[in-house]
Amino acid sequence: MRTLIALIAAAVTTQSIVAQCSFLNIAVSASDSGYVQLYHPGFFMFGSTADTGGFENQCHWTVTTMDGTAVFDTLTTGAWADQSFVLFNHGLTVSDSMLVELTLSHPEEPMDCCMADTLVWVEDDFFNFGTWETASLNVGSDCMASVGVHEVQRLSGISLFPQPAGDWCRVQAPKEAVRLMIAAGDGRPVQEYTVFAVEADYPLTGLPAGLYFVTAWNAAGQLIGVERLVKGNR
Repeated sequence: MRTLIALIAAAVTTQSIVAQCSFLNIAVSASDSGYVQLYHPGFFMFGSTADTGGFENQCHWTVTTMDGTAVFDTLTTGAWADQSFVLFNHGLTVSDSMLVELTLSHPEEPMDCCMADTLVWVEDDFFNFGTWETASLNVGSDCMASVGVHEVQRLSGISLFPQPAGDWCRVQAPKEAVRLMIAAGDGRPVQEYTVFAVEADYPLTGLPAGLYFVTAWNAAGQLIGVERLVKGNR
């Protein structure tokens, strides 16, 4: 009986932490063409109690270009201002996009919380002013449940154009590819196609701006390609 109660308590605790994680996201707090300051609200919602914040949170930030080149990598922890914000110069042109990933862990939490989003440059034509913004409203999820989404490995054999994409995306896939799926940044499938040509255009109309993953399989159901896709606001 005690074992059953303990298991139920652990399950309730895990579900509570998952719920907290699902309220977390990555936000841009300040930027110009050369630098970006990022923020997350996890200090108050992950690893915290009613009396204290999550001082022991370990926050691992990584920023890469869309082809996987490292731009920024750091670990933050401690007080609210110390762990919640990071500032970095990226050295990229504003026509480039960046993938930012954040993992929150805490020694007393039963799971790690993973977040990922895409940074895109958005210009206001009226004020002639631009800022870096997150392309979607992706929220956190259990890192173990996010394997293949937040830690996706680039596989050769599939390429996408353009990046960021608009209302369509051209996919070049191996000749053995027979099925193509587009998934949202949280891993949720949003579109699926049968592949009839090694190079073809696929519509993206109706999909909000943000980070997606394009996956291809062969006739035997084997994974043969995964690539990140950024859909812009145009």
